[in-house]
Amino acid sequence: MSFTTTHTPTKTLTRTSSIYLASPSKRRRIGTSGENEATHLRPNHTTKQIYSWTFRSEAVALCSVNHALTMRADEAENYDFYWLGSVPCRSVKVVGMVVGVVTKDNKVIYTVDDGTGVIDCSHTHKVAQPPPTDTLSKYKAPVELPKDLVPLVNVGGVARFQGRLRPLHESRQIVLDDVTPCPLNDELQHAKTVRHLYKTVYSRKEPFVIPEPPPATPKKKPVRVVAETPTSPATVAASSPIKPQSSPISSPVKSVTSDSSPVKPLTHSPIKLRHPSRLHTHDLTDNTFRIYVKHYMSHAPLIEDDDDDEHAANHDDDVSQVPTTPTKRRRAPDDTPRQRPYGGGCSTPRPRIEPINFGTKMPASIIAKDSSNPDTVDNTTTPQLKGFTLSYLRRVPELSLLASRVVEAVARRHYREERKRLKERSSSSRTKPPSSASSSSSGVLPPAKFAEKKKRLFKWAVIELLHEGGIALWDGPVRRCPPAHARAGVGELSKLWKASTSTSMTSDSSLFGNTTTNTTNTTTSNLTSSQQDLEDEEAREYLSDPSSTHAEESYVPLTPPYLASAVENAISVLVAHYASIGRPYAGATKEGILSVLRKDDRWRFVGDWSVEETLVWLKERGRVWKMPGVGGAGGGGAGSGRWDLTA
Repeated sequence: MSFTTTHTPTKTLTRTSSIYLASPSKRRRIGTSGENEATHLRPNHTTKQIYSWTFRSEAVALCSVNHALTMRADEAENYDFYWLGSVPCRSVKVVGMVVGVVTKDNKVIYTVDDGTGVIDCSHTHKVAQPPPTDTLSKYKAPVELPKDLVPLVNVGGVARFQGRLRPLHESRQIVLDDVTPCPLNDELQHAKTVRHLYKTVYSRKEPFVIPEPPPATPKKKPVRVVAETPTSPATVAASSPIKPQSSPISSPVKSVTSDSSPVKPLTHSPIKLRHPSRLHTHDLTDNTFRIYVKHYMSHAPLIEDDDDDEHAANHDDDVSQVPTTPTKRRRAPDDTPRQRPYGGGCSTPRPRIEPINFGTKMPASIIAKDSSNPDTVDNTTTPQLKGFTLSYLRRVPELSLLASRVVEAVARRHYREERKRLKERSSSSRTKPPSSASSSSSGVLPPAKFAEKKKRLFKWAVIELLHEGGIALWDGPVRRCPPAHARAGVGELSKLWKASTSTSMTSDSSLFGNTTTNTTNTTTSNLTSSQQDLEDEEAREYLSDPSSTHAEESYVPLTPPYLASAVENAISVLVAHYASIGRPYAGATKEGILSVLRKDDRWRFVGDWSVEETLVWLKERGRVWKMPGVGGAGGGGAGSGRWDLTA
């Protein structure tokens, strides 16, 4: 009996053991998973070290909303970070569409949906502290909350959301550090990048290694903008490198995104000067006006008008049939408050304006049908040039406005100086100053004298630019002047002038605005104010139509593409001169080229710097070459030495 009793439990134990061993795979998976999770931490990386690394800027993880909601939290106590596959992170960046906005106290909560999930993103606004008071009170002043929290992104907009991931109830929330609106294509590109990262980085089986911090790069001094604009738009080059965007995986894998690509320079647009209506009084000088005239002549967009003369004339006839309105008095009887294009072909409707191209190849639509002088202009590398006449420049609204402000400012300065001298005389002689001085207390010029001084300022600026070698005489086609009743619109405002983002000028604003790779956003109030100034200037002065019997002198900016053919011809003249005297050709120096050019009255004021820039421009295009082994006078610049034609 005891044998049976002893045998029965033994058999039962054997069965229990077999049942326990029948399902070992479940426990093995749990153990294996814990072993893989433990391999994320190498022995030389403690939890504290990895937690400290998650605070760095390159530890921000690019992920989807689904990853942010499902990534595993680290099991260590007192360390709130997560594991996105094999990469630890604390901050994430998602791109999605805003499907809900809630304003609560001093924060705005965005509900973001990127197609993989929905998550709330909380953006806290700073609360303005009450100003300190001199009186003491036992009651603490209440904190004033923002009355109107304006969301940075409205419902339906797409934006980048970056911030710290934290648990909230049974879900998670992103405490935002940055919100940046972006186009819809950025959401698709972000999703594509995340999928690639998940395959190549986040799903790695190797243990995570904290990357070394990138070496500190020395800061470069900002490039100072000189007072003179570049001689040619083609010579405007970038001066600041692109700052690569940081990502959490830039160090482990450098071939995943474009962040690790080499830094490439940007090609900047032309320097934008501050709009003439926004200049300070102390900047209103003759020299400032000369700089603005040179800037306009160098960068004014070339508008195709020759092919649309008939269409523009018909358009003017149609518009002239519209009855006038008594809301605002205009100079011309057939003019209405509607904005209309120039009928003379000087400006066409804005959709027809071609963008400025600063390369050597220009769109065929910009190049006019008739050819200019083939002896002086290389038509294969430059577009059809059109000269500027004095009548045309006087009708440019921005230049006309600036000229009026300069004349008024100079008149006020002269008036103050004269009044100061009268006070000194009266104090020395103890006599009352003459009453004639008080008759013009404001220093305002009579209309006739004002118009004369304004025209004289335009003439002075053109002559100064001609004598200093900034422009040259031109005998080709010219830009036709707009009719007297035309509205402001010669050139496109956004391509030439830099408008401020606020209606008030700051104390540190200068004549030249900052040059940036992005276009400055202009508020509606600024555009309205500038247009109102131009309209007031338009109503102030009436210019008669230029004479059709006497041709005016025209001018063009002296750029390397324009001077290139003349320099090549000068080198050919020097080669023929050496051959005629029986001496071997030793190369042409820039001084020799300049002496040949100045025999023509057109190039009488050309400077050696213009010849040097043109030689460098021709060398870059393989049309001339610098002869080795022989030096030349004139310093060690890029255009020094001796030169010869390549063919």
